[in-house]
Amino acid sequence: MKISELEYYLEDFLAYCQNKNLSRKTIGSYEQSLKLFIAYLKDKHDVEKVSEVRTGHIRQYIAYVQERGKYTVVSRESSKQVNFPEKRTDYKKRFRQLQ
Repeated sequence: MKISELEYYLEDFLAYCQNKNLSRKTIGSYEQSLKLFIAYLKDKHDVEKVSEVRTGHIRQYIAYVQERGKYTVVSRESSKQVNFPEKRTDYKKRFRQLQ
């Protein structure tokens, strides 16, 4: 299966994080967040190359994440079987806006 350019750069970034000895939890969090962003870019904007990503895509994604609420979307459905996001007290709550 051929991976997209965005997926290639994600794998490269994750390898960099491993080489920097970041914790598995940190790397897993980065991987989850970036996979969701890549899926959004593909599904909503048909973007598969880094050079196609625009500032507007990032702003729209932030608004999309804030609107849908925390933990409502996952990159792997199997993670719901382990993490039970719907049981979190902050499930579907809005993200805090960064200053």
